[in-house]
Amino acid sequence: MAVDTIPERPVLGEPFVVQVVVHDDRNQRPLSGAKVEIIGQMSHPGMAPVVVSVSEPEPGVHRGSVVLDMAGAWVLRVTTTLPDGGRVDQHVEVEIR
Repeated sequence: MAVDTIPERPVLGEPFVVQVVVHDDRNQRPLSGAKVEIIGQMSHPGMAPVVVSVSEPEPGVHRGSVVLDMAGAWVLRVTTTLPDGGRVDQHVEVEIR
């Protein structure tokens, strides 16, 4: 699984895309049908999490658009449930300025 933000350096109050590419480890081909959940959380307590709506516009490629309205360090928690029931978790740190 690979997670990227587009643009690479998101800006305060402007929408950006979180892209998650899921592939089969055996043959590196896109793996369709996975369920991807993305939650953005500030690195300090007290801030409500941001739940990102995710779609799969092409096999194995999941995208969600998000706007973060507070500057600082955020963690994007990406949870992927594979079609066979396996689960992959990844955390991506994003600095919003």
